[in-house]
Amino acid sequence: MKNLQAQPGMAAVMAPLVAYEQSAAEREGVETQSATVFTMQVLMRLGFRWNTTSSAYIDLIFEMLRTMRYFE
Repeated sequence: MKNLQAQPGMAAVMAPLVAYEQSAAEREGVETQSATVFTMQVLMRLGFRWNTTSSAYIDLIFEMLRTMRYFE
């Protein structure tokens, strides 16, 4: 790739490839843990509330999965 970058006539062809080339820092990235605690706290402070999931709803879901033979 560096050989092609040195050729002036290849600039139009190489520009899109160079734009997506990863830097050394991107290749040596650190994987982060995802968490929703902060988002949930912000939404609750803004007034959003979630009802507790009822046992009837859970039973309905399991019954639906059973009729689809999910557990077989």
